Amino acid sequence: MTVTTADRNGHNGSPYPDKPAWVDIAKAAQVRDEGDQRAADRYRARDLLSASDRAVAAADALADLRKAMADNADVFTSSGVLAHTSRFAEDRSADRYGVLFGVSLHAVLAVPPQVVLPPIIGGEVSLNLLLAVVGSSGGGKGTTDKTAKAAVRMKVGGRRVAPVLPMLPIGTGEGINRTYAHAERDKLGSGQVALRWHTYAALFGCRDIATMDALTARQGSTLLPEMLKGYMGEELGFANADKDRRVILPMHSYRLCLSAGVQPENGAVLLNDQARRDGVPQRFLWTPVRPGVARNRRSADAKTVDPLTVEVPDFGIDPLTFDVGDEDDDEAGIYDPAACPLVPMGVASNIAQQIIDADAAKDLDPFGRSADPLAGHRLLAQLKLAAALAVLHNRTFVGPEDWQRAERLMVVSAAVAQVVDAESGAAAQRDAVLRGQIDGHRLAAADDTRHSAALHSLMNRVTRFLGEQTDWVSRSTVDRSVTSKLRRNLGEALASLLDIGAIERREVERAGQTVPEYRIRAV
Repeated sequence: MTVTTADRNGHNGSPYPDKPAWVDIAKAAQVRDEGDQRAADRYRARDLLSASDRAVAAADALADLRKAMADNADVFTSSGVLAHTSRFAEDRSADRYGVLFGVSLHAVLAVPPQVVLPPIIGGEVSLNLLLAVVGSSGGGKGTTDKTAKAAVRMKVGGRRVAPVLPMLPIGTGEGINRTYAHAERDKLGSGQVALRWHTYAALFGCRDIATMDALTARQGSTLLPEMLKGYMGEELGFANADKDRRVILPMHSYRLCLSAGVQPENGAVLLNDQARRDGVPQRFLWTPVRPGVARNRRSADAKTVDPLTVEVPDFGIDPLTFDVGDEDDDEAGIYDPAACPLVPMGVASNIAQQIIDADAAKDLDPFGRSADPLAGHRLLAQLKLAAALAVLHNRTFVGPEDWQRAERLMVVSAAVAQVVDAESGAAAQRDAVLRGQIDGHRLAAADDTRHSAALHSLMNRVTRFLGEQTDWVSRSTVDRSVTSKLRRNLGEALASLLDIGAIERREVERAGQTVPEYRIRAV
């Protein structure tokens, strides 16, 4: 018969006859624990490196933004209106880029909704704008909005001053269309339902992007999709079965602008993966709220800069067409967008050609994919900004000068978006690490609680078993009194019972071996 090492030593293959088998088991467990610790250290080092990389990326993005703002500052000396915007911003302790972007929103709001961009690709596109005003809490987001609102007054067609619209808090997607109109039945009893218009232009505001994040996180939220449709001037609303709730705004029948306050670390709702696939970041203009450099401290008693009144074109549209009238006037408020033809703005041929060339890059893929799939969105945002600048300079035609100014402003906008992307990513990673630590502590506490409860249950079971015995019992007998699953913690249970004095232990010699025995402690 072949005698193996295990048979010869009788200790599970151990070359040392006197070493118990549990020593090998303990060493194997120690090796596993050390391996797990090394793996955890590697992951922790990787996370720290990733966090460091994100911090460096955020710092680099901020440096790029400062450079972009400095390199393109001479755009404010290229016209009297832009120079006034810069002076007015300084007078109100606001940033000139943020104020100019805000003034551009108000210029668009002064233009009737039927004024559109020409169908360079597809159909006509609205001038509607979306703006992200980026600043920390208390950094000046509200100051930027208020300064832009007061900086320039616009006289449409040289005859009437365009009203300064209040900023309406953003709500649900279903509430956007009802801001403009509601469905109303014919009071003569015909049963017909028509739209009753309240206004054709609205400036929506979101003081903190966290509000939009919370609104879009609701199940079935339509806020962001409706805002993106509004950006293009598409139909707004839903075909509800109930006619009294069916409010569908026709294409290019409304003017919509949005100003959203965004903290640098909290812009994920506009920059997450889904938002990128939808082209959300490229549809927004992004602006800072501070110049990023020290500027001359203005004196409190210095002469203030007055608002500037500029003439903007009326595009030959009769303003009475948009008189929505009084809510209580049965005859007024019948604004009929179908009776208002579209008025496309002119666009220089070289600008149109650049847009056509960018779109042609998608022709090689049957589904329109390209190396830069969002280039069209960026150029559209630039064209919209150029159109707003043209209106601000009383022009109905987007020329090369408007395009070049918009291009330089878009450099700053893109740099702001990069900062928000980097800092939001770093903040999200910090939050994820913190959540992981909290979850780890919670799970560890839960494991400890479960283990403690199981240990006490096992201790009670052993106490009952030994209490039923009339004499000392061996460890093997105690082992058989519990299930194999509980047996893993039996040693700890016995040690705890010995520590609290609930049981007694002795060792006896049997067949040349020392055997532990237990019994309940006598009272």
